[in-house]
Amino acid sequence: MLRLLLREENIARERKYRAAVVNTTTRSRPLQSPLLNGHGSASSTEPTGLSAKWKGPMLSADRVHPKRNYADLVEHNRKSWVHHVDDRKDATVGAGSGCKFVASSATNRIKN
Repeated sequence: MLRLLLREENIARERKYRAAVVNTTTRSRPLQSPLLNGHGSASSTEPTGLSAKWKGPMLSADRVHPKRNYADLVEHNRKSWVHHVDDRKDATVGAGSGCKFVASSATNRIKN
C-alpha cells in the first residue's frame, strides 16, 4: 500500500484488515520518482524476495547473526532478481552493522 500511495494519486482500495482507502493522494509528493522502497531482514528470505519482486533495494543493517546468514540473504536476493527481472544491473543491496558507507559511484559501491 505504501508503494502505491507514494507512486500514484487518487488511490481507492478495499482492504481486508484495515479501513478502505478512498480517493487518497499523499502530500507532499516524493521528489524522486519512482521512490525506492527498501525491503530488509536479518533472518527471513521473504523481504529479500519482495525486494526483487518490486525492484527495490534490499537492506540488512543489524549485526546480531553470524555473517553467513547475511551472505545467504544477499544470495537469495540475487537469485530472486534473476527470477523476477531480466537484468540485475538495477539491483541494490545494502548490508551493514551500524556504520556508514559512502561511495562516489555505483561502480565503486559494488567494488567495495
